[in-house]
Amino acid sequence: MLKKVRDNKYTPYIVIILLGIIICFPLFTLNIARTGEYFLHAFRIVSVKECIADGVFPPLINYKHMNGFGYGINIFYGIFTTYIPILISYFTNSIDLSIKIFALLSVIFSGITMYWFVHNLTKNKTIGLVSALIYMSAPYKITNIV
Repeated sequence: MLKKVRDNKYTPYIVIILLGIIICFPLFTLNIARTGEYFLHAFRIVSVKECIADGVFPPLINYKHMNGFGYGINIFYGIFTTYIPILISYFTNSIDLSIKIFALLSVIFSGITMYWFVHNLTKNKTIGLVSALIYMSAPYKITNIV
């Protein structure tokens, strides 16, 4: 039975997803409006959403802010990181929840990417999985999720 589970090609991905959910579980109970750079990123998501709704693409400068002068926050931050939370916000109708789900997806996909990298480098699933789990649960990564 254990050999069958270990040899299954989906087992590493299931373990990575479960660890990602466990790591991010406290995030979903947290009021993220009181953390780090929440307002900056929520402002970016709302700004890009407004610009796209108004037909402005690429939305580097949000012309509605700063009394009509515009604010070019997306010149300094990549715009791509706002597209996924914008899509999620259409389904959840909440910027807070979309940021939380995006953080969860980021943790999971960073673990999968680490697994692929180490597995391709060493040709060993176990070493790849252990590397991904260590990377996902590293203290710097956990403290910087939000």
